[in-house]
Formats: sequence, C-alpha cells, structure tokens
Amino acid sequence: MLARPAGAGYRIRKYVRRNRLGVGMATAAAVLLISFGVAQTIDLQRIRRDRDRADRVTQFMIGMFKVSNPGEARGNDIRAREILDKASNDIAAGLANEP
Repeated sequence: MLARPAGAGYRIRKYVRRNRLGVGMATAAAVLLISFGVAQTIDLQRIRRDRDRADRVTQFMIGMFKVSNPGEARGNDIRAREILDKASNDIAAGLANEP
C-alpha cells in the first residue's frame, strides 16, 4: 500500500476532532443566525401583508368620506345614511377579500 497526500475530507475530520468545542460553537452560531434570518424574513412578509391591508382599508375609508367634501358635494345636502349606503355597496367590490 502506498502513502498518498491527505485529502480535504481527511483534513476536515482531523480538524473537527481536534477542535470539537470550537467547531460545535461555530456550527451552533451559524444555525442560530440562519434560523434568525428565516424568522425575520417570515415576520417581514407578515408585516408587509398587514401594512398593505391597512392601506387598502384606509383608502376605502378616505374614499367613503370624500363625498362629504363640500367641493365634491356641489351644494347638495349629504346625509350620513347616504354615505353608509354607498360604502356598503362599495365594500362588496373594494374589500371583498378583507375580514
């Protein structure tokens, strides 16, 4: 049997055996950082979804009361009941997917 140069796998195994504590801590830190990054990404997606939902509801509410603007009303007397009736009709189309 002939001797051959040490391969990368052999050297890595030897290094890990000699430095178990350090390699274990580094591995744990890497796993912790990766899991933290995944958790942050998931949380960011939820925050964006909630922000977009809040923006849609806000725009709906602004549009609902835009009719009560004197410039938009053109001198007509607008009742709260009319605003709510118009908004209830718009809810089916504008916020159909919102709870």
